[in-house]
Amino acid sequence: MEEKNEIWREPLYKAFESFEEKKYEDSLIFLDEAVESGWDSNERHTFRANCYFELDDFEKAIEYFTVYLNIVNDDGPMHWNRGLSYFNLRDFEASLMDFEASLLGTQVTDNTYYYIGVCKSYLQDNEGAVSNLNKAEELGYYNIMIFRFRGVSNFMLHNYEEAKVDLLKFILLDDSDDTTYFLLGGIEERKGNYEEALNHFSHAIFINGEETNYYIMRME
Repeated sequence: MEEKNEIWREPLYKAFESFEEKKYEDSLIFLDEAVESGWDSNERHTFRANCYFELDDFEKAIEYFTVYLNIVNDDGPMHWNRGLSYFNLRDFEASLMDFEASLLGTQVTDNTYYYIGVCKSYLQDNEGAVSNLNKAEELGYYNIMIFRFRGVSNFMLHNYEEAKVDLLKFILLDDSDDTTYFLLGGIEERKGNYEEALNHFSHAIFINGEETNYYIMRME
């Protein structure tokens, strides 16, 4: 038994070493060698998934995270990792399910609520988006995109003052997003501040680089 263990230990060590050195393709090669030599731990699936994730092959990562989660379904961190893989593929519905499943784990990260909020914003669950983004902020998580996504969701909920506060915070940190200026223009237009609205719309068109029809941003 010891002899058999020694066979897979060396390639497995090299697989971990290569991963630490960010040589993910080499890591996969050594991992295959370790598995062929008898390493049959369930961790082989997550190891492979993490390599593919780092290589930006999110579909392959999901494939192996799923193999593992079919065996160990209550692993919160692995649900989180698969959720992030789905997120990178813009499959926000599947991503949301995994992020919510990860909350059942013992180590919940503050950015989990951020990702749940963003997924809900994309899926037009605007109340859920605002609630979870607030939770992330309360837990101390900082990401300037909280201001943008919460601003958009509050705009959709007709909470214009709350939306304005967040959108103004966002453009102070990143003034390159035309949608943010369109929304601010829409808020000022609704308040009858047409000069301010025109300034925001003009800035949005300048960023966009084309004569975008701002009326598409009127969300009654």
